[in-house]
Amino acid sequence: MKEKLQAMEERYDELTGMLSDPDIISDQSRFQRYAKEHADLEDVVLLFREYKQVLQELQDSQEMLGEKQEADFKQMLQDELKELGSKKEALEGELQYLLLPKDPNDDKNVIVEIRGGT
Repeated sequence: MKEKLQAMEERYDELTGMLSDPDIISDQSRFQRYAKEHADLEDVVLLFREYKQVLQELQDSQEMLGEKQEADFKQMLQDELKELGSKKEALEGELQYLLLPKDPNDDKNVIVEIRGGT
């Protein structure tokens, strides 16, 4: 899962650079295609970056917990570890949901007619 997310993040960064390229801006069809792909990746990439930040904070807190600390500070670190652990699990669930394949018909318009009493 992390490899796929890392590849998506690299593509997102690549698209960010491409969208500021004057040659691509002048070609509207390519620009629109890249802008749509960029927008599709944005939610996943931002969530993945938040997930990586939580992992780093978890690692830092565990390292500080291993050092000699006062009892109050140690308790605070343990509480933070619990909170970060639950946040990590929630982010993993959201990332797995966002990685599910999208329905190709999601972007299409639909007209629904609702009639009362029939």
